[in-house]
Amino acid sequence: MEKTRKKSRAIKPGGVDEYIAELPREIQVKLRDMRAAVGKVNPGRKRVRFSKEFKLEAVRLLEQGQKPASQIALELGVARNQLYKWQEELKTKGEGNAFRGPGAKPLSEYSELEMLRRENKRLAQENEILKKAAVYFAKELP
Repeated sequence: MEKTRKKSRAIKPGGVDEYIAELPREIQVKLRDMRAAVGKVNPGRKRVRFSKEFKLEAVRLLEQGQKPASQIALELGVARNQLYKWQEELKTKGEGNAFRGPGAKPLSEYSELEMLRRENKRLAQENEILKKAAVYFAKELP
């Protein structure tokens, strides 16, 4: 006698939320409550930011090859794969553009076309606001 196995359901590319939506309602409620109870995976952990100089020095140590990457990473307190990511970024972008940090680039580095597009977007937003204001004030007139 052959046992029938329950067919496992793989999670679709749409993600976990779509998968959960297909489950019965009572299971959805239990899962929602469990997710809320768990909260953040590691709430005590803070993101560490490293300076450009630190990253450049770490890559320099890695490229010298005097120590293995895992030992360098351990001594510096970073993940080994992070060293390789920094090395790749430095290689692709060059020393001047690597490790720039968050935020938009300075206005001096925008091309004329980029600056015109930014200004065009800003003017379009202002125009939209003025249209809405005109409609609003037109309603108030007797």
